[in-house]
Amino acid sequence: MMWRSSITEGFHLSNAMKAARWLRRGGLRILMYHRFPASAVESGQLARQCEHFRRYYHLLSLDQAAEHLQSGKPFPPYSLALTIDDGYRDFLGAAEVFHRYEVPVTMYLAIDFLDRLEWLWTDLVRTCFKASALRKVNIPFEGMPAELLPVSPEGARRFNTMAKRVPDGERRRMVAQLGIWLEVNQPKLPPEPHAPLAWDEVRRLSRRGVTFGAHTMSHPILARLESADALRHEIEGSRLRVEQELSMPVRHFCYPNGQPEDISPEVLAATRHAGFLTAVTTSCGINYSRTDPLRLLRFGMEPSLSGFYFESVTAGWRKT
Repeated sequence: MMWRSSITEGFHLSNAMKAARWLRRGGLRILMYHRFPASAVESGQLARQCEHFRRYYHLLSLDQAAEHLQSGKPFPPYSLALTIDDGYRDFLGAAEVFHRYEVPVTMYLAIDFLDRLEWLWTDLVRTCFKASALRKVNIPFEGMPAELLPVSPEGARRFNTMAKRVPDGERRRMVAQLGIWLEVNQPKLPPEPHAPLAWDEVRRLSRRGVTFGAHTMSHPILARLESADALRHEIEGSRLRVEQELSMPVRHFCYPNGQPEDISPEVLAATRHAGFLTAVTTSCGINYSRTDPLRLLRFGMEPSLSGFYFESVTAGWRKT
């Protein structure tokens, strides 16, 4: 019968999740959030995620995780830490949920974004592609054959992928030119859906227990920067700016894009020199007490995920 089949399937899935959690019980899972749509917060989906975290995992702040990494002491069984990248203002509603469930979180701030000096450039690219009435656009990247891109979300994704591979100066030039090529006006500051937190909001969140880390000044691909001075400015400068606003030490860093090719030996050395205790990547995996604290692994997470898929990502069994 159908109901018996559903019960049997549910039983097997439940046992699979229990086994996945148990097999990785000695490591630290770090989840990586970015955005918090109001629908996911108001519907209770994020609250249900927090209930799951509290029921099945030992929640750690990154400060607590850093203590284990520095000492080599094993993590508590089923350890889990939550991180949020960039500093979008839609975190405010989510912060209330995390606070209610006493879930510690660390948010990494992109400084020029919070200082209202510029967009997060990948958002600007997507917005320009969406606003254009063109169907196709020819993009002449320096050092690459010109590429004809569809003016669509897929075209924006391909532009962003290519822009991450070129020297940072070229990336900035290409983004600045994009409005001309797409025949749209580039707004100087992002509209509300893409807006950052204000520093007063950051300070208020900090007083309520949110930990803040640095995420560079302008969110470049660090390995594509052209000089040691630029690298130092992006990494150490972002730490100093957050410390200036919060009047407290900033111990944690997040690499933009965060893939292995984005973290050159020079990037790693500059991060270490800046004095960070931890730095997170976007590579997937479980961390152990002897993992390099400046190359921590994470699993991508969305507040709208639920059910078996959400549980399996949290357990470290699959990627988003």
